Amino acid sequence: MFFQRPLIAPDVIWGRVLWGTQQGTQHSLKWAENPNSSKVASDCQLGSEPAILIPTGGSTGHVKLVHHTWQSLMSAVCGFRQLFAPDASAINTCCTLPLYHVSGLLQNLSAWTSNAQGTLLPFKTLETQSPPPLPAFGSHFISLVPTQLHRLLIADKGCWLKQFRAILLGGAPPWPALLTRAMAADLPINLSYGMTETA
Repeated sequence: MFFQRPLIAPDVIWGRVLWGTQQGTQHSLKWAENPNSSKVASDCQLGSEPAILIPTGGSTGHVKLVHHTWQSLMSAVCGFRQLFAPDASAINTCCTLPLYHVSGLLQNLSAWTSNAQGTLLPFKTLETQSPPPLPAFGSHFISLVPTQLHRLLIADKGCWLKQFRAILLGGAPPWPALLTRAMAADLPINLSYGMTETA
């Protein structure tokens, strides 16, 4: 996969990405690679399967682009299935997170690869309007960050959230009072802090 520097200029790239720069009439190429990575997958080289760069910056505040292939994303989906749907049942999702972040993207890939229902629901709509009915109790997954969960509880959406098979709570550490309130509402909270680097 080949990228021009003027189009994207991340601070750091995890994995292996081939950059191209124009210097006069010559074309120069170089690898940008995480020096702390002990193993870089061979399928990340030029001419291999298509890849996607997913932005992250949670711990540093600077945007980094993480290089993922279909294989690395499917590894994450398979890990999710092994934990939550080992019987190969459908992974229905209600996605309020952006698709350009790994948390939103993987929800929809999980639904798509299990022939399930993937519902895109903007968070503002969910917070301010009546949420859509779920087909069956315990049939869907949703991922939220702690601030979203807090705002939905303030907006009196606890009964709706209680219907989910699991509420994956991540993106930042939840504060104790929020967890206490979620437990009092009998919400199926699953703490799931992850990293874009690991999908």
